[in-house]
Amino acid sequence: MAVAPVSINDPFGLALQSGKRFSTIVACVLNLITEIGRSRICRGAIFQMKRSLFVIVLFFCSSTALAADFYTALTAYSQGDFRTAFDEFKILAEEGEINSQFAIAIMYDEGQGVSQDHAQAAHWYRKAAEQGHRKAQYNLAFAYDKGEGVEQDSAEAIKWYRKAADQGLPEAQFTLGVQYDEGINTTPDLSEAVKWYRLAAEQGHLDAQNNLGFMYAQGRGVPLDRVQAYAWLNMAAEGGNEAAKTNRVLIKDEMTPDELEEGNKRASEFAEKYPKK
Repeated sequence: MAVAPVSINDPFGLALQSGKRFSTIVACVLNLITEIGRSRICRGAIFQMKRSLFVIVLFFCSSTALAADFYTALTAYSQGDFRTAFDEFKILAEEGEINSQFAIAIMYDEGQGVSQDHAQAAHWYRKAAEQGHRKAQYNLAFAYDKGEGVEQDSAEAIKWYRKAADQGLPEAQFTLGVQYDEGINTTPDLSEAVKWYRLAAEQGHLDAQNNLGFMYAQGRGVPLDRVQAYAWLNMAAEGGNEAAKTNRVLIKDEMTPDELEEGNKRASEFAEKYPKK
């Protein structure tokens, strides 16, 4: 029985379903703000958390004044005051502050505090991307890929996906894997597909783990290796990936007892070695 990859029906659509453009602003910081708003804790503790949050923001900014302005914008955003947040982020973005450029790009994309405008979103994604913001690079690639706010351009899409992937962004690495696997925006190259699937898989990307397992199960871009296939499929399945759960059963049915024993051993090693998302 053949093992089915994640991308079996609509390869690129599914790739973007699992790694669609980022649509939250500095998620790790926003999550902290959200928890401040929801937690029933004493005022002193809230103050301590806010001070810690400011320190986090300061880490990303070049000055205390800039951090204070960014914190103001971020707080307004977390409270749903998108107009104020947009105005504050816009001032910083125009001064070249990279995270604010990414923030207003998202707000243009989502129509938060401003009329939705994909062209303006692409403009600001590019500003941040050119400064090395890897999620902005990914979102700019997505824009070129889908023709949102810019003319569809396969070469530009691959270029910016690769820039984000080279910076270690697993969503970009996985998307590149799918594109090389299926020949989307580029010439098919199974070795390149395996390379990018592996890099994303080693960071805990579940769809990449499933697809890498499939490549080993079918001998696509790598020598056929059911032990490796089982280990990667097991990682993805244990992480909750439904396709991998099915694929793990299928590959298991094709394995000898010795292969299965080695596969379980390898799976345990992978579980200790690679992060879970």
